[in-house]
Amino acid sequence: MRCMIPWDLIVSVVIAIIGSSWFANWVQSKSKYSNKAILEEVRANAADVSRRRILNFDSEIRKGEKHTKEDFNDVIMDIDKYNKYCASHPEYPNTRAVMAEEHVKQVYQKSLEDNDFL
Repeated sequence: MRCMIPWDLIVSVVIAIIGSSWFANWVQSKSKYSNKAILEEVRANAADVSRRRILNFDSEIRKGEKHTKEDFNDVIMDIDKYNKYCASHPEYPNTRAVMAEEHVKQVYQKSLEDNDFL
């Protein structure tokens, strides 16, 4: 005599297992695409974008291009975000932007003193 298990019982058990938080946590812990890993990748990409904006802005002011006060404020916010990321991630390479940051801040201070914005 065969034992027949109703499909609705099997489906209910499978849904209960898949829907449980411990199962979801276990799957994410085994995946390289866990929420934590994805979030860290997004933060690293944001740091790269901030560094690129800082370096580009520094290059522009070295070429003599004028900028608005708003432009400077935006890049100063990038500097702050970038430095915060670097402080919490000591393994992240930071040497490329250090001198550019200082130069941007110096030009910004001089522009404030002279009221010399675009």
